[in-house]
Amino acid sequence: MQLARESGDPTHFDRAERAHDRMERLIDGLLTLAT
Repeated sequence: MQLARESGDPTHFDRAERAHDRMERLIDGLLTLAT
């Protein structure tokens, strides 16, 4: 996020958003397995 803020390049925000989505899916999957 820092790189995106510093550069103002929207592709960095897109990459961060995709990474966040992947993390959310991983966490949801782990929570499903844990229950």
